[in-house]
Amino acid sequence: MRIRSKVRGIALAAGGAAVLAGMAIAAPGTALASTDTIGSGNIELCANGNYGAVLQFPQDNFFETTLTPQGTCQVVGVPGGAGEVVILGFFNTHPDQAFEVGDTTTTGNAELCRAEGTTTDPSFNCTVF
Repeated sequence: MRIRSKVRGIALAAGGAAVLAGMAIAAPGTALASTDTIGSGNIELCANGNYGAVLQFPQDNFFETTLTPQGTCQVVGVPGGAGEVVILGFFNTHPDQAFEVGDTTTTGNAELCRAEGTTTDPSFNCTVF
């Protein structure tokens, strides 16, 4: 019985440590973006899907940002401060071929846009701060 109690105690301690480790790992990823971290007049693009993404600004002669690789984020300045923004994804198997994830209008405030989903079912979510 004493051995069983020790095993149970070790299992509970290990489980508690795993929960704490999970919280420590999750905390940085769930940190809230804000105007202070992104900066007014900027957009942070996060490629959270299974593909890399770029932002394109049609009002500025289709200016395009550099590729944000899958699983990373990039803060870019909005040319002209406001206007239409198109989010493009790039196929993993054909990185020279793009597809439209969606479009939105930026107001020039700090924004966080996430390219999500898969190449066959892309989506996006933008938050204005």
